[in-house]
Amino acid sequence: MLKIVQSWVERYFSDEQAIVLASLLAIGFGVILLWGDILAPVLASIIIAFVLQGAVSWLNKRGLPQLLSVTVVFSTFLSAIFALIFAVLPLVYSQFESLVNDFPKIVSTLRVYGDDLQERFPAFFQGDEITLAYQQLSEGSAQVVQWIFSHSLSTLPVIVSVMIYLIVVPILVFFLLKDRTKILMSIDAALPSKKGLIQRVSLEMNEQFSNYLRGKAIEIFVVAVFTYIVLQYFGLNYAALLSMLVGLSVLIPYIGAIVVTIPVALIALF
Repeated sequence: MLKIVQSWVERYFSDEQAIVLASLLAIGFGVILLWGDILAPVLASIIIAFVLQGAVSWLNKRGLPQLLSVTVVFSTFLSAIFALIFAVLPLVYSQFESLVNDFPKIVSTLRVYGDDLQERFPAFFQGDEITLAYQQLSEGSAQVVQWIFSHSLSTLPVIVSVMIYLIVVPILVFFLLKDRTKILMSIDAALPSKKGLIQRVSLEMNEQFSNYLRGKAIEIFVVAVFTYIVLQYFGLNYAALLSMLVGLSVLIPYIGAIVVTIPVALIALF
């Protein structure tokens, strides 16, 4: 037994680089768990800068200087943020407010369809089941509406947090893009001299994370835009709200699409 433990220790803890890498990962996870709420703007800035770095590198390869590439990408990013805040979000909020007001009508419409199904297929739909489902849906919808309006009265802390993000995050993103090389050199200087394993792991993680994050960002944008175009073409109500939900649903494969299909189908039926 002692030999087995000794061989396991020698196999996994004899390499100094592996110990350093494991320590760095443990420290990183510990910092996120303990101070994740405080460091949330910093983490969000790092993720956004990581996504935008691909465009900066692409412009650099086309011959643009680093500062000019960062300026172009950052200006495009800010324009997209302003368009989202002043064009998309007000439309989504107004449609969400309209959906909340129309919720009782939607429930009543579903009751009409339920009665129609009971008349057409009496063997499958019993009267008591339809009535019970309608009561549960009515009570659930009333609770949802009450919860929405009760939480809308306490939105001041949320507004303050959003304002902090809107001010702090863009500044951090700009400097993370601008001083990326200096930051990486400082981190490299703080690491041990023997860091071949750390460099290999970091390069592989960089490739995998960059492909995933940039791919997801593009997928969300494409799915949301084309969903909005299709819903507008068919004249479906709340197209902006539903298209945003459909776009965000790609973050959870399969399950997200199934969950979002339910409100889209119910609203289309209404």
